[in-house]
Amino acid sequence: MKNLLSIAMLLLFCVLTANAQTEKGTFSLGLRNFSPGGILQNTTLSQTNFIGIGFGKVKSKTNDVDGDETKYSVVGLGLNAQYFVANNFSLGLLSNIFTQKETIEETPNNDREEFTVNILLVGPQIRYYFNIGAKTKLYLDAYATVGNSKVKYTGEDDETTKLSSFGGGLNFAYFPSPNFSVDLGLGYDIFRTKDEFDFLGDTIKVENTTGGVVFDLGFSAFF
Repeated sequence: MKNLLSIAMLLLFCVLTANAQTEKGTFSLGLRNFSPGGILQNTTLSQTNFIGIGFGKVKSKTNDVDGDETKYSVVGLGLNAQYFVANNFSLGLLSNIFTQKETIEETPNNDREEFTVNILLVGPQIRYYFNIGAKTKLYLDAYATVGNSKVKYTGEDDETTKLSSFGGGLNFAYFPSPNFSVDLGLGYDIFRTKDEFDFLGDTIKVENTTGGVVFDLGFSAFF
């Protein structure tokens, strides 16, 4: 009898713990990687690693003759803040930040050159959680963001492009502790870019749409 009572109390504790992270009034902060490859035309964007940060260098060689050496650094992060307005349902703010810098060192054929790109997207996000275990949950999310990108090459003016995106997906959250989760997500994102430029006295408007399946890894803290 004591064993059955102990098991029942343990199960009750697990259920209460599973619900506690996403009950009404809870606040959470999250971090994910963000790699916006493909959303800008005629611009090469390096992909970040699973934590959203990458750096290194690229060396070229032709017929055993050393060529350019390019050093790069890239940071791509998705930051979100969520507030649970009801049990398992949250409203939040999503911010996607991406910055990349490349430097081509001086060679016999080229002077030192730099390339930078900065992307900022901000918008609302919603989530709904489903309990599937004592330490695991599934949640659906959807979002929409707006912002811009700025690209600059050595000796040239900034090229600014308006951006917007929306998407969503299914996510798995594992809670190694009651107030912390590791999140794996599979979703679909759509990006739109808008450019305007003058040509022979006329204003030309160009819009491009890019969509694709994304997989990401993140972390969330619950308060």
